[in-house]
Amino acid sequence: MIQGLTTLLDQQQAALVGLVASLMEDVGVTGPLIVETTVNLDASSHVISGRYAVSLSSVREFVNGLVS
Repeated sequence: MIQGLTTLLDQQQAALVGLVASLMEDVGVTGPLIVETTVNLDASSHVISGRYAVSLSSVREFVNGLVS
């Protein structure tokens, strides 16, 4: 029984990792970045979270694509 649950959790984790990777690619998230790269990004045109970043224009394009 426990082995079956472990297998199910492993499958769910793999699916979640794939979903995150797909969403990052679709939205245009870049990373993981080195700290120097994130420091050089324009904070008025990018959202930066830890070692990841996304441009606001990429987010706009993604959201506009959802609407059309």
